[in-house]
Formats: sequence, structure tokens, C-alpha cells
Amino acid sequence: MDKTKSLSNFEMITTFGAESDHYKWAINQLRKIYSKLKERNPSCLPHLTEKWITTFSNIYGSKPSIDIFLNHVYLTIIMKTTLLLKFSQEYRESNDIINLDTFNASIEGSEIVTNLIDWLKHKDIVEDSLLIFQKTREKLFHYDLTNLNEDIFRGLYEEIIERSHRHNLGEYYTPRWLVELILEEVLSEWNKSIPPKILDPACGSGIFLVHSAIYLKNHYNLTPKEITKLITGFDINPIAVTVTKVNLGLILNEPKICQFQVYNRDALKDHDLFDSNKVERYDIIVGNPPWIVLRSIKNKNYQDFVKKEMKKYHLLNNSDVHLHTQLDISTLFFNKCVDRYLHKDGIIGFVMPRSVIGNTHQHKNFRKFEHPTVKLLKIIDLEGVSPLFNMPACILIARKGTKNVYPVPLKEYSGELPSGDLSFQKAKIVLSFAEKEYKPKVNGEKRSYYYDEFKVGLSIFPRSLYFVDLENIRGKTVSVRTSKEIYKVVKEPWKHELTGEIEEDFIYSTLLPWKMVPFGYIEMHPIVLPILPKNGKYILLDLEDMVRLGYVGLYRWFKEAQKIWDNYKTDKAKKRFPRLIDRLNYNNLIEYQHPSNRYVVLYNATGKDITSCIIDKNNLPTFRINDAILNPKGFIADVKTWVFETNSQDEAYYLSAILNSTILSRLIKPFQPRGLYGARAIHRRPLEFPIPKFDETNEIHVKIASLGRGLHLRVKELTQRKMSKSQIRKFMINEVRRIVDDVVENLIQIKEVK
Repeated sequence: MDKTKSLSNFEMITTFGAESDHYKWAINQLRKIYSKLKERNPSCLPHLTEKWITTFSNIYGSKPSIDIFLNHVYLTIIMKTTLLLKFSQEYRESNDIINLDTFNASIEGSEIVTNLIDWLKHKDIVEDSLLIFQKTREKLFHYDLTNLNEDIFRGLYEEIIERSHRHNLGEYYTPRWLVELILEEVLSEWNKSIPPKILDPACGSGIFLVHSAIYLKNHYNLTPKEITKLITGFDINPIAVTVTKVNLGLILNEPKICQFQVYNRDALKDHDLFDSNKVERYDIIVGNPPWIVLRSIKNKNYQDFVKKEMKKYHLLNNSDVHLHTQLDISTLFFNKCVDRYLHKDGIIGFVMPRSVIGNTHQHKNFRKFEHPTVKLLKIIDLEGVSPLFNMPACILIARKGTKNVYPVPLKEYSGELPSGDLSFQKAKIVLSFAEKEYKPKVNGEKRSYYYDEFKVGLSIFPRSLYFVDLENIRGKTVSVRTSKEIYKVVKEPWKHELTGEIEEDFIYSTLLPWKMVPFGYIEMHPIVLPILPKNGKYILLDLEDMVRLGYVGLYRWFKEAQKIWDNYKTDKAKKRFPRLIDRLNYNNLIEYQHPSNRYVVLYNATGKDITSCIIDKNNLPTFRINDAILNPKGFIADVKTWVFETNSQDEAYYLSAILNSTILSRLIKPFQPRGLYGARAIHRRPLEFPIPKFDETNEIHVKIASLGRGLHLRVKELTQRKMSKSQIRKFMINEVRRIVDDVVENLIQIKEVK
């Protein structure tokens, strides 16, 4: 058969990817084989999968499924068959059914990967197993494997490993054009006649190492053996390590893939694998480190380790401990890899989340580049390029050992690519760029008086256990069931529907941010909460309190809710929140909401722009149940809102008017982290500007309060006319620009950061 097609990344996905007929057939066949072995010889399966399960449980943070195991087996079969066709003439020319020698052509370097297909030799299933190898070989016969010039397993590796697991690990696979761009920029800074030693400390499927090998081969005329001594990769995933070795072997025509310096290691942690006095150092470090914020790390021990390392590298001040969970581990990767693995005067080029240069507070110490000392040479801003990642990205290129000085040259790329799988030469035709300079923007030097006065609302989660629809009133009790609206939006494992008869004293109101509009809201939600007002505060009732005080309906509801919580909470939650009410009252936030304060100023914790309104507890909307009316016991702010309480109506209107000003929304933009669709978090940022304490003798303060009162009344009229949320928002933003912005700008006297 003539082999006219070269095997490429695209062809590999088309032929063997998750949507291919071969994948669907082979995975189904593997399931049958596994079930057959489980039925005939169940004692051997624990031995086969035990080490794999342990390894990937540690990597993923939870026990992986057998489907993932079979996907790994499938990928390993394709890699092994490709290597045999590339390097074994006997295998290529044989017309006989594939024999057991197929299994003996080992992919060296990982016991786990070798064991992935060894079990297929079992006598009870071997004939069925060989059929998969045979059909895989038949598919590969259509392609020319002679001169491969890319990492052909990259796309396949992405497709057959569950995306949810990859994103939990912070893995974002890098397109070819971006790798070539980074290498071009970094190697232009090397500018020496001797070839550099290169490390990718989180190599994934090996795209940076493959293109580094191609560069070294073309620019220094090196042999494969010489190249293997110059490139090194680490990855915590043994499958990724094997994929990298196979890709390198195919590119460099080197069948002995075990000689490649690609190791199953955690670049942050595995220092015991080195002689501590002779750590291997490199001239160049390149790569795309994991992007994952600290709070998303599932393994508690590893999270604690990362916290200690972040402290060691001065990534947060002691006063900013509340920002720990927002730190992105990529910053630690950058600092630690420079410190541990880079030569003095060596160069690093990392793909990073754009938030690290976006003036986010949690990364302000990282932008100093002092621990270790690093000079930022260039930034490449990729926010305007699509498709790319699901978060805006940038490239940082820096040299170790020289103090950083701002401003720094910045190249801003933009454009829409027809595909992510392009060479940089082709991508350049589509992309445009602008040369600029970068200097971190500085927030207001003086925080608002209200910075410590606003608190986040109560952690009413899981929502399905608190948010209810009211169905009927019987005396002093209310028939309730889990809110249908909330049930639709909650995720597993919290999709549960409860029903019950709750004493009316425990039906409260809350306001979710997506029901808010500037200066008002569309509607409130009824919620069931185990709290009671006492001596100007709220007290939290546990199950014993409910029984003791005779609240039978409340007890039955939360007894069932506690069972659900016990069954589905994470291991971390088991330690921190043994009782559901411990989760509800996280950080004792109930202490900051008081039944005696009349006015509540709210604004949204997340989103692009600030939206604020006032709740008057003396005039809460009632809930209509058939022909009856229920007055909620009180108002409790939710965790997705920031809350300030006061008995001064003018102070409330003053604050809400300032928070709704479009000038304040614009002022916080440079300091918000950015997602794929723009700015996405607000939190305390508005309060980092010098909003003064309300003073009833100050004419400007009184004027702003008067404007706020008028706009709240205007929104109330619009909601009564049943205008949509988008219509109200559009109208009110125009009103704010017309009558509020200039007064607020004059008050806080800070110009926008451009």
C-alpha cells in the first residue's frame, strides 16, 4: 500500500481521537475484555490497577474511574504500535496475526505505563486483546512515519484524558504557534554560539521539548544523542512523561526512548531526587506551568505544602493572608523554577495567566520579581488572541540575577486564528501586534473608611438545602419544598429536593446578585434558616436546640439536610465543617448581621461591574402563598454579596449611589482578575478607593445621598411597571452617568488608571 500521507497531530486525532470510529470500537472492546477478565479471574484485577489508582488518585485529588484507566490503556496501545511500525522492519513487513512480541516491545521508563498493557496478555483475554493491536496497526499502515516534524500525540493526549481532570490540575495545553513564538523570543535572548541546556518543568505531552529538539537540530547541527543531553522535562503524570518520550523518539528517529531525560517528578516538590548540593541547572527554562488557584487544590496536604512554599518565596505579605486562596500556583512555579533550576543569567519564558500582570492584589509581590531576583525582559500580551485558553494569557520572559526595573517592553498580539494548530509563520499572517510598555498600575493609596465595615454575607450553601418555594400556610407553619429555580442551577452532588412543614419564624428573605439591578432588585428568595434574633444579634440553632425549643418542623428539615451533608461533603469539609450549620456560619459571619439595624447596603461579590442596592428591613416584600400573605422573619445577606448595615437612611443611600457610579466600576477594572469574557471579580476592590465616612454636615455627602434616594425610588417604579432587568440596568446606567458620576469623581478625587 502506498503511504502518501504523513502522520500529523491532526491525522492522529481524526483517526484515533474521541470522535473516531476506532476509538469507540476499541474502548468498547476494552470494556468487554476488562469485564471478561473480572468475571473469569477477579483476583488479578486489584494487582493490575492498584498502583495506577493510587498514583492517579494523588494526581487528580480523587479516585479515577475505570473508564479513565481504559483510556490510558488505549493511548498506550497506539503509542506502542506506532513505535513498532516506525522502528521495527519485521513488524512492518509481517503479514501474520500480531503475536505476543507486540507486548514485549516495551515502552521503558514507567512501571505504571508498562503495566497498563501487560494485563492484556492474560490467557483468558489475549486473543481479544490482539485484535485491538491488529486493527490499530491496520489504521497506521495508511500513514508515512518517515519524516515526522511535530509532536503527533499532543492532540490525542488532550482528547482521551478527561478535560475536567486536566483543568483540575491547572493544565492548559499550548498550541504549536505559541510554543514556536516563545522559543523564538527566548532563544533570541540566549544569543550564544554554544547550544543551551533547556528544561520544561511541567512538560505535559512534550510540545516545548519537541520544538526545542527541532531548534537544536537545525541551528547547531546536533545528533539525537547530543540533543538528549541538552533537553529535560518533568511532569507529575506518568502518562504525560511517556507521551513526551514517544514524541521525542519519533521526531529524532531514536528508538531507545528510555534515554530521554524526561522524569515523573513534581518540579515543586521532588528535591530529594537530587543531590541537594548539586542541583542540575539549565540555561533556559520554558513551558506552560499549571494554572490553578490555591483553593482549587483538592489534596489538603499538598495545599499546605504550597502555602509554605508561597510564604518562602514572599508571594504574600503576612497582612494579606486572606488572599492566599486566590494565589495562582503558576507564580510559585515561576519563582521556584528560577531559584532551583536556572543558571545565573539564565532565561525563563513561561506562559502565564494574564492576571499576574493585571494588577490583582494577590500577585503584587510576584510582580516585584525579588525572590529570586529576576529582570523582566519582555511581556507578550495574548488577551486579544483567539482561540487560545479559557482564561486570558500572557508570556513572561526574564533573566535571572539582575534587578527588575519598570517599565518593561510589551508586545500586544491580537487576531482570530482559523485554528490553534498552526505554525507561528502561518499565525503571523493573521495576527497583528502593537509595541507598548508595561508598568504595574497602583491602586489608591488610601482605603475607604468602609473597607473593614463591609463583610461578606452568610454562606447559604448547599443552596438546595436552604432555598425554598412556599406552598401553603397552616397556622404557624409553612409547607415548603426545595426551590425549583435553585434546583435547576445547583450542581451535583447537591441536586436534592426536600419537603417539609417549617415554623414560620424560620422563613427569611435573601437577595442573590443576579436578581439585583442598580438601586434595586427584581425579587427576593425565601430561605429556611436555623437562626433566631436575640438581644440584638442572631443566634444559630443546632439540632439539639431545635428539639429543646420544640421546633419539630425545623428539626426534621435540618436532620435530613445534615444526612445529605454527611453523605456528600468533601474530605476537607469533613474536618472543617462537621455540622451543616458550621458551613453556614463560616468565619462566624452571622455575627456581622444584626436584626436591630434597619438598612442593609449590598453589592455583588463577582461580575464585571458593581451593582448595589439598599434593603429596608422594616419594609421587606411579603411572600404570597395562594390567598395568604407571609411576612419574612428578616433579611439575611448571601455569601455572593458584600454587606454593610446602618440605621442611617442617608448613609445607606450615600454608599449605594457611590457604589453604583460607573466611575467606580471603571476605576476597579485594572485591578480585577480577568476571565475569557472580561473582568470577573469585585470583592473589596471598590473599598480600596478613598470613599469617606458619611458626614451629615458635608454638603457633597448629603447631595449624593439625595441622588441615591431618588434613584432607588425610580427603580421601584420601573420594577412595578414590569420592565426587564436588562431594560432597568440600561436606563439606570444612563441616569448614573448623567447625574451621579461627576459628583462621585469630585468626592474621591482619583482619576482612572489608563
